[in-house]
Order: sequence, then C-alpha cells, then structure tokens
Amino acid sequence: MIAYAVSAALTALGGTFYAYYQFYLQPNTVLHISHSVDIMIRPIAGGTGTILGPVLGSLLLELLGEFSRAYFAGGTAGLTVVIYGILLVIVVLFLPRGVSPTLAHLMRRRHPRESA
Repeated sequence: MIAYAVSAALTALGGTFYAYYQFYLQPNTVLHISHSVDIMIRPIAGGTGTILGPVLGSLLLELLGEFSRAYFAGGTAGLTVVIYGILLVIVVLFLPRGVSPTLAHLMRRRHPRESA
C-alpha cells in the first residue's frame, strides 16, 4: 500500500512539473494511446524486476525512436510505432526477461570473477 501511495505522489509531482513546463494540458496530448504504449514498452524491453531494466529500455527505445525519425521522417510518420511493435515481438520471443538480465548474463560470462 505504501508503494502505491509513493508511486501516486511521484506521479502527481511529475505531472505538476510537466503542466508547469507546457503551460497548457490537453487530454489528447497527455493521455494519448501512443504515449501510454510507449511508457509500457520501456520496462518490458529493458527487463522488469530491476532498476536498470526500465532505464536501459528507455535508452534503447529513445535511441531507436530518434534513429527512425532521422532516417524515415519523410512520408512514413507511423513507422516508429511499427518498429516498436517489431522490437516488442522480438524481445518477448527471444529475450522474455528483457535486455538487462541478458546483458548482465553476457557480462558475467565474458568477465568471470577471478578465484583467489
């Protein structure tokens, strides 16, 4: 129960700063389905259950979004959503725990602890 209260308080604080930054909030811009999907995909792609997972997922998807906007900007406005969908299917099929646990496992295999 405390976690829900802390989460709600931090969300309200973030929303307050966002409203102050934008000066005007419209429901279509704040509560649009693409914004909600984007928020939900980040921890799934990065890996749930860790702190590093959503951060890594956000970094990965932000880089992917900027790359797709830079290279596919002309005439293919919805291509970013298609790329997110393909990435989500790939992560769910091949990396069901996300990118973060898989990277941690690869790093442990590459650099095993030295036994003294």
